[in-house]
Formats: sequence, structure tokens, C-alpha cells
Amino acid sequence: MPTTPALRMTHISKTYGTGSSQVQALRDVSLSIERGTLTLILGPSGSGKSTFLTIAGGLQTPDSGEISIDGQPMKALSKRAQDRLRLENIGFILQGHDLVPYLTVMEQFQLVDRVKPKGNISKNELLQLLKDLGVDQLANSLPRDMSGGQQQRVAIARALYTKPSLVLADEPTSALDSHSVEVVGELLQSVAHSQNTAMVVVTHDTRLVTLADDVYDMEDGVLTHRAR
Repeated sequence: MPTTPALRMTHISKTYGTGSSQVQALRDVSLSIERGTLTLILGPSGSGKSTFLTIAGGLQTPDSGEISIDGQPMKALSKRAQDRLRLENIGFILQGHDLVPYLTVMEQFQLVDRVKPKGNISKNELLQLLKDLGVDQLANSLPRDMSGGQQQRVAIARALYTKPSLVLADEPTSALDSHSVEVVGELLQSVAHSQNTAMVVVTHDTRLVTLADDVYDMEDGVLTHRAR
């Protein structure tokens, strides 16, 4: 019996600006991402990767085309229903970490519990996740007391905390050394496979290619599937 893709994008296009300053960020992009897989979207800066990620997560509306999350067409949902879908089904790992500056690591997760009190991983699972990421000793630390790489790993834990069906990650290894890239890449792969999560990583970091189930190349807004 066929499964419903965690993410389906059909003929998505997006253009910014007008006239001579017009830039076509995405050009007729279509893909389907199944749960239980780690997918890379590879491309240089300015190729359309960030636009792809924000549209895939329902944070931005395309000019044309359709997006479905877990079989639910975003166009058919009210804004409130879209917000609820993002909260319950999508985890975001953003390049700017997006941690609340005045909350400790553990308080970041307590805040999530207030917004989404059910369906999150247990405290023991959280502690193990923080240990796997090498930041368990930072439980009582504020973001300002952590390095960029440490903040990135906490942000990864926070995205995985809600057990989303789809995780969208923007350059999750950009602030990490080679050893940490391997650790984080293997963790993302493990979570995708063991928790039946669709993990989509938008990146220029080719060190992750060997861990991916699927690889797409993005160039000038055009998405091309890479033969494995």
C-alpha cells in the first residue's frame, strides 16, 4: 500500500522583484519526500535553497504550484490550520539557531512544552539526545555562553524534540568541524530512519552526501535529482 509523502511540491515557482531587478528563485520545482529518509538539497549561495526551504515549510507562498504536508494541501488550509500543521508536523533547524537568548538550554524545551504540551519526546529521551549531540553538559547554560556550534546542536535537539514527521534544516553543519559534521550527520540519518522522519537538509556541505538516501542539486532555481 503506497504511503503518503511527508512533503510533496508540484511545479513550484517563485520570483522576486520586477523588471530588470527580477530574480526567479525557483523554477518549476517538483519533488516528493518520503518519511524515513535523509534528503540533501545541495547548491551554492544564491541558488534558491533558502527560498525552497521557506516555501517547503509554509513560511512563504509560491507564485505557482502546490505543496502538501503529510497529504494536506497547504492552499486548502486556513492560516490558523497552517500554523497548527507547522507546529505539529514540521521541525525547523535554522542557520541563525533561533534560540531564545534569555532561556537556558532546558528552558528552551520547557517553552516548547507550553506551546505543544503533548507528543514530545520524554525527558530521558531528551537527555540522551543532548548527550548524543555533545551538549548535555550545557543544560543550564544560556545561548550567549555557548559557541556557534554548540548553539547549532541545541537548535537541532529542539527541532527533533516535537517528533515531527518532517524536519527542514538550513545548513545545520555550517558551524561545525569535520568530526562534529560526522556526528551530527549520522544523528540526522539515524533519526530519519529510526523515527520514520523525513529529514530534508539544505546545504552546500558535500561531506553529508555519503549519509543521504537522496541528493538533489539546486542551481539558479532549478532542482535536479542526482543519480546515486
